[in-house]
Amino acid sequence: MTIIPSVSAQIDEKEIFKIISNNFSKLAPYYYVMMSNWLIRAYGVQNDIDKYLILLYLINRDLIIFRRNGLIVSYDTFYKERSLEIDKINISDISKDLQIPKESVRRKIIELEKKI
Repeated sequence: MTIIPSVSAQIDEKEIFKIISNNFSKLAPYYYVMMSNWLIRAYGVQNDIDKYLILLYLINRDLIIFRRNGLIVSYDTFYKERSLEIDKINISDISKDLQIPKESVRRKIIELEKKI
């Protein structure tokens, strides 16, 4: 198995910040368009941005477990099963990490479970 180099080890955050700061006026309009389009499409998935963020959070938790266990998963492999194996997760953790009220997280997870 080929070892993939760490991208994060090669990124210099200070250099990126400097480049963004020096070119902010040029980058800002493109960033705004990109973020607007992303939010519009994200909202369209569940018609609820919080549900979408919760889904992303859960997918990320799955990917963290893969990385922690040294598993490299391709896009096709990840979506082949179309299901997630989620470790025990605490609604309070989701609420705190996403800064969404705990009761809202609980309600939205119940709504997501009903769609399964």
